Amino acid sequence: MIKKYKYGFRSALSGRNPSRNSLACSMAVLCVISLGMPALSTAGTPSSSLIPSNALIDSAISDSRISAMLGIINFSYLNHAHTGQDTHSLALGGHLYVHSPQFAGFSLGVGGDFATWTGFYQHEDPELTGPYPSHGIAIVRQAYLQYHHGPFVIRGGRQFINTPYANWDDYTYNPRAFTGISTVVDIIGRPKDEQWSGNSPLAIGGSPATLSFMAARMYSYASRFSATFTTAS
Repeated sequence: MIKKYKYGFRSALSGRNPSRNSLACSMAVLCVISLGMPALSTAGTPSSSLIPSNALIDSAISDSRISAMLGIINFSYLNHAHTGQDTHSLALGGHLYVHSPQFAGFSLGVGGDFATWTGFYQHEDPELTGPYPSHGIAIVRQAYLQYHHGPFVIRGGRQFINTPYANWDDYTYNPRAFTGISTVVDIIGRPKDEQWSGNSPLAIGGSPATLSFMAARMYSYASRFSATFTTAS
């Protein structure tokens, strides 16, 4: 019998990175950048601010989507591959994903994941941190260009997808990623304006439309315990 279970805890920060205000007071400048909070109004910014307001930069910051996570996860594989050997991992890992605002329908997504072993167990399992002797994974799993207009969205580059046959298998710190082109078209029903402005995988299930069509052509992939993309099976 093969049994898998995991437990652990994660702390996450996700959401928008709001705009910045710079205030001069007693020769000191306090710069506050906050994740997941409403954007601060710039109407009250003094004209004597040491850092002048820039509409383009403010828009890029306030409309970007940032997802960050850092945590510890414990993984145990009992009777690993029917060998009678139990393997375990206690890994430290996390990710940082950024999706830019749209300009004429185009946007960029980039993100990396990492996981490293802690040496807590004698029989370390490579499911979380990769094979010995590396005991660690760090890789840019997302780097794509996206175009979104109305019911149509298309992505090209390194990305996550979620289908019944190929998906990101997100139960470790290193989800499975793919290199290729994918698209979703909502045929019946209209999606939300910001449906694809985050860092989630492209998927039919991610659309609130009644009827959607998805197509993807992937050329390589990076498994959850690999730090490189490959075309091998």
